[in-house]
Amino acid sequence: MLTPETVLKRFQIGRNLYLLGTFETGLTIYNQQVRALNLVWAMINAASARSLRRIAIVGGGFAGITAAAGLLHKGAQHVSLFEKRAALCPLQEGSDTRWVHPRIYDWPDEDSNSPTAALPLMNWNAGRASDVVVEILREWERLVRPLQSSASQTRINVYVNVKHLRLYEGLNVEWVGEKSNFRSPARNSGTKQQFDSVILAVGFGLELNPPSYWRNETLGQPQLDLGRRTYLVSGHGDGALVDLFRIRIVRFRQDRILVDLFENNATLLHSLRELKKRYNAGATLPETLYDEFEALAGDTNSGFNKLLPALRMRLRADTAAILQMSDNVDSFRKVFASPASFQNRFLLFALYRAGGVIPTSKRDVDQICSEYGIAKTDVIRRHGTDRVEAVKDVLDKSLWRDCKNRVDALRAHSHQPSLILWTGGYWHQRSDKLHGRPLLQDVRKDRWRLEHLPPATEVLATGFVAAVAGFIAALGSAGGDFRVTLHRALYVGSEVTLQQASQYDGNTVRLGSAGRTFGFNHGTIGYAAVRRKVVRTRPRNVNESDDQYAQTLRLDMQTLELTAHSQSMAPTVRSILAVPILTPNGKHTMAVLYADSTRLNAFNDKCASTICCMCESFAAKVGQIHFDRVRNFPISPPPRVPRIASKLDADLEVIRTIETPRAPSASNANYLNLEFTDFIVAGD
Repeated sequence: MLTPETVLKRFQIGRNLYLLGTFETGLTIYNQQVRALNLVWAMINAASARSLRRIAIVGGGFAGITAAAGLLHKGAQHVSLFEKRAALCPLQEGSDTRWVHPRIYDWPDEDSNSPTAALPLMNWNAGRASDVVVEILREWERLVRPLQSSASQTRINVYVNVKHLRLYEGLNVEWVGEKSNFRSPARNSGTKQQFDSVILAVGFGLELNPPSYWRNETLGQPQLDLGRRTYLVSGHGDGALVDLFRIRIVRFRQDRILVDLFENNATLLHSLRELKKRYNAGATLPETLYDEFEALAGDTNSGFNKLLPALRMRLRADTAAILQMSDNVDSFRKVFASPASFQNRFLLFALYRAGGVIPTSKRDVDQICSEYGIAKTDVIRRHGTDRVEAVKDVLDKSLWRDCKNRVDALRAHSHQPSLILWTGGYWHQRSDKLHGRPLLQDVRKDRWRLEHLPPATEVLATGFVAAVAGFIAALGSAGGDFRVTLHRALYVGSEVTLQQASQYDGNTVRLGSAGRTFGFNHGTIGYAAVRRKVVRTRPRNVNESDDQYAQTLRLDMQTLELTAHSQSMAPTVRSILAVPILTPNGKHTMAVLYADSTRLNAFNDKCASTICCMCESFAAKVGQIHFDRVRNFPISPPPRVPRIASKLDADLEVIRTIETPRAPSASNANYLNLEFTDFIVAGD
């Protein structure tokens, strides 16, 4: 278990000075955002309150603005963000030829096709890099604009066009740049200020061989002149391989090509998942990965022979490609020890077996171009960046000497976590440590602990809840004040939560926002989820007054720790029903339908039985949803799902589990996670 103190040390290069992600592998936008939020989480939980008063963030890319957003959401009072170029997220701004996807580099993991980052803030969906920037900056503006008003106590200063910035001893920053404000024109200024903490989100530096990977080009478009055009691609990291695939594969896109090639090839997909598990566990070494792929290709039952014809059908007829191996790689099999993603290395192997690429170990580019008739303009060099220089560029010489040993250690063995460490709803709870005074009053809990809720999931849940509410209203047993909603099981890091998947429906003014998360073993919904049985309030005893019944119900709610994650129950509520919807094996809860009413015995046997039947029918359809652009995407649980203690029936007086009707179960779905995609998703 990673503690905040342990995590903080993995980012620290000096006293209250942190380096974010520069020397990591897995350099995706999503991974960098998670690292940024993990760093902020660790700072809030492990650093001193004094060190969090004034915070500077150097770098206005995805990681930098995500770290700033995390601090602001938690209540930081003074944050300054510095970006050396004229706009935030400058590399990806306007990049229309690069497709980014939050999880595709995790392929072939089961949930790698899910098209959304599913982050509680600064969230985005798979798309062109330029569109992702628009999505991120729109949310950034919604967050920052109110904070830049004169009435706000929070100070967020954003500086762009920072042509000079130096950080020196004592966390003093001197800079020349333009102060950007949504409410006034940018103003140029040169000044100095001391900060209590500094986050270096400087990225990885620009590429050694321009133009940048993010500049627009036409590699993926068919040639307009006649004949075949030959390219030389130098390098074998992810950037080089993506360019190679765009040159050689028709309509290449990282997510689409994998779905297309693996349609109806579940055998090969399963074998690759098992191979990746062994690789991640260290049982398969990088230098033997080519041999593992060869073994799959040689196995007539693996499905590889089914893949090759499909890939050959996608090879472009207007291009050819030579892959130049690096200086220390003298055979093609050694290319597979590179730090490129598992996905791209397998696709390179398949492309090689399909005859789609010619590797060369020759070092003389002119000789290669002459031999294959390659124009100088068709040489693509992807040799990475100088990451050390990106850090040195902002530190003065004295501070660089003080930090160099730690920077070298991170360069040799950096392991800043990109798995979620925060708990459900963490970013929508203000931190007393940052703000200086308690903010979490019970009245605020109708809009807190929010996590990403896919719109398609909310649409489906809202429709189902409306149908249940309509039935309850028609039956008449719940009276004039009742409400219904649906919660889904959601993993946030290693935590299991229940997320409200729709607003309340029914005849009531007692509302709450969709997207809120609750502890899996808190309240009535948690009780039903853990016990995996229908939960209902018992009828009032003959000799029991209404006040006694209400008081006993409130005591039950205290036992279930309802107010730990939600508002106190309305004192007028007298009836509760919670119906867990189980996974096909019955061992886990996929969702919980919840209803309450101010009338006694509102959810009688007829009402409860009918609602359970409705839940059963709903659950049966969830796994069948596979429309052109909507799919129930997998949610992978953490490696070890924590055991959740349940309350005993004996502890409760009014709220009881019932044996009949039995909890409904899905026929073929283990999760409720409908997402929209931008293209037709093939079947598994």
